[in-house]
Amino acid sequence: MKKTSFLLLVGILTVVLLGAYTGYNFWQKSAIGEDLKRTEKELANYKKTALENDNRNVTQAIAAKKTVEGIKTNLVEWSKVMKDIRKTVPRKQGRDLAEIISYAASAGTGISMNVKTFAGSSGPYLDIAEFIQSFDESKDFFDGFVTSVSSGTDTEGEEVLSFLFTTKYKSENKEDSLQVIR
Repeated sequence: MKKTSFLLLVGILTVVLLGAYTGYNFWQKSAIGEDLKRTEKELANYKKTALENDNRNVTQAIAAKKTVEGIKTNLVEWSKVMKDIRKTVPRKQGRDLAEIISYAASAGTGISMNVKTFAGSSGPYLDIAEFIQSFDESKDFFDGFVTSVSSGTDTEGEEVLSFLFTTKYKSENKEDSLQVIR
């Protein structure tokens, strides 16, 4: 009987070890299954985030393209505007009738200029009127207006007028917004 007992013990030990090994494998498979589910969930979240980022990038690219197209459409070449202004200033006795001291552009096609007449003019107020008329008759400008006139004298005591002149530039694209300054 001792022999049977030993075999019985070996059998029981084998069944216990086999049960423990099988339990361990089931536990391992369960843990791997949970890891797989968690990984698949993370992958799904990653794919969702990647898709959202791609959609956002595409939307931004479309918006940027529209902005660039809008800028190209509303482009005003300020170098050309400045040349047109200099070309429009009337000349008298081989020189400009008045000197433009500074320029400023507004949100639309409006342009403001600080201008002064030259000393020694026989009719500086008439020079201002001729200046306005020159811009109003120009094909490039409209709505010329003098907002203020200041009188002064130069070092020789001759009268010099300075005035603020506003006008609007006729944009080639017929829109009232200036988008790019060169």
